[in-house]
Amino acid sequence: MAETSKVLRLSIFHKLLVTMLLVALFPIGSVWYVSRENAIRDLNNNIEIQLSTVANDLVDQVNNWVDLNQRLMQQNAQTEAIQSMNKAQQDPVLGSIKNTYDWVNLAFTLDAQGNNIGRSDNRPPNPPDTRPFYRAVMGGAPLGHQLVIGIKSGKPALILGAPIYGKNQSIIGVIAMGMTLEKLSNTITTKKIGETGFAFLLDEQGNVIAHPKIDLSKSRQDFSKHPAFLAAGGKLSGSFVYTEDGKKIIAYTEKTNMGWNLVIQQDYDEAFAPVRAADRNALILLALTVVLASLVAFVVSRRFTKPILNLTAVANDISRGKLNLKIAETSRNDEIGDLAHAIERMGNSIRLAMERFKKQG
Repeated sequence: MAETSKVLRLSIFHKLLVTMLLVALFPIGSVWYVSRENAIRDLNNNIEIQLSTVANDLVDQVNNWVDLNQRLMQQNAQTEAIQSMNKAQQDPVLGSIKNTYDWVNLAFTLDAQGNNIGRSDNRPPNPPDTRPFYRAVMGGAPLGHQLVIGIKSGKPALILGAPIYGKNQSIIGVIAMGMTLEKLSNTITTKKIGETGFAFLLDEQGNVIAHPKIDLSKSRQDFSKHPAFLAAGGKLSGSFVYTEDGKKIIAYTEKTNMGWNLVIQQDYDEAFAPVRAADRNALILLALTVVLASLVAFVVSRRFTKPILNLTAVANDISRGKLNLKIAETSRNDEIGDLAHAIERMGNSIRLAMERFKKQG
């Protein structure tokens, strides 16, 4: 039992070290924890603001581009030439549209039965066309759209359609434009956030419209199972975190007026790098504090333990009958000095008592 007690006994150094570490690390640790929580909260807000700002800007550009083309078709749909539903009158107007706007590959019209009337390329009319963009407009939508892969380019292309109204304001046909998405795609795919952040655009079904990886755009890759598309769900906008290929991603999504999903994403590690840097600095500070506290505890404990050990040795010598001892610690002006004087007086008292005992004997 005595052996166990000896093993478990803490020295002054250990007690002093524990006390100093508690005194030093508790406030530092508390400040670090509170600062870290505040930093994470602020960084979360800043990241969301940054991602949402970029997303808003890109969505505005997509919406403005679509609005531009819609107004273009609406304006031309109001001309007598287009309303005539006569190929000879329509073709020059449609050709002018194609020649003026370099992203337009083909401008054409369809009548109420889906028959192709006018074309900007002067080719013979195509067979009746009742694709989704046409059905949407004939169903009363102010704008119909359909994403396709361009026959010549092999890249995603967009067909937009708008109604042609007759004199009684009934829909007598559809004016449509087939256009490349290169400029729109470049606007989105060239947007960067840090080293890992980028944007991509998905249609309503989750198919890729624009992506920095060109192959994904060309093949209209199906992203309907992609975490970004699933996380967006029916939300108009919002931020979320997901894992892709074992890597944590933070992202923000926003819908365009067409119902497309614009996604901005960045690697979580890069986005939260400032927190990791702060954690690393805090750990370095804590490690330095432990080292400094240990060093101070060692030096201070040595200043306490050395004279105590000396006094212990003196007391042991006195107990063995060595009474004429010089105690160096009597020169100290502290409690150890008082203890040294007390031991010295005790030694003197024992010596005098021994001398009287001898005389009496």
